[in-house]
Amino acid sequence: MHSHAFTEYMRYIEGNDWASVSRLMLSSGNKLADVGAEFLVAPCNTIHKVFDLVTAESPLPWLHIAAEVAVEFAPFISSSRHTSNPAPVAAADLRAKQNGVSSGTMARTIALTGGKRRRGNPNWGQPPLPLRALPTEFEILVKRLGLTKLEYVSSAELKRWCEHNRNRVYVPEWLLEEWGIQVEAIFSGVA
Repeated sequence: MHSHAFTEYMRYIEGNDWASVSRLMLSSGNKLADVGAEFLVAPCNTIHKVFDLVTAESPLPWLHIAAEVAVEFAPFISSSRHTSNPAPVAAADLRAKQNGVSSGTMARTIALTGGKRRRGNPNWGQPPLPLRALPTEFEILVKRLGLTKLEYVSSAELKRWCEHNRNRVYVPEWLLEEWGIQVEAIFSGVA
């Protein structure tokens, strides 16, 4: 990730010096290309005004915010059922304004194709799905060691691990009692 200072961009934007804005973008693009980036993204709407100029000179491909949004919104937008045109096409007028500047590239109307219109959260009002219980570190270890519950007490490796971790993670109380391992009531966390 690379960016020049925002104040540097704003100096050129407020001065309507879009060629300098494109030079800053290209400078960032070149730096990222030098360190191995494979593509570039401009997260600021305003600098999309020079997007076409920058992409023509860029060493790497750029992702365009409006185009990527159009791809994401396409499945949610469809034509009205009451039109004679069977093609499910709708237009999304994606306009970006920042500091009173309307970006020509961002202000283009993008035609989106899509299927059935879906709105809202389909799970709204439904009880939440139960969370899956994750195994404890103790359970992970006994599984890795291939021990059954009857073999816990006879495992020297498990006993060493439990002695070392007794104040840090869950260890079954019955096993601690069997081995005579005491857990500190107030543990500072310092080993």
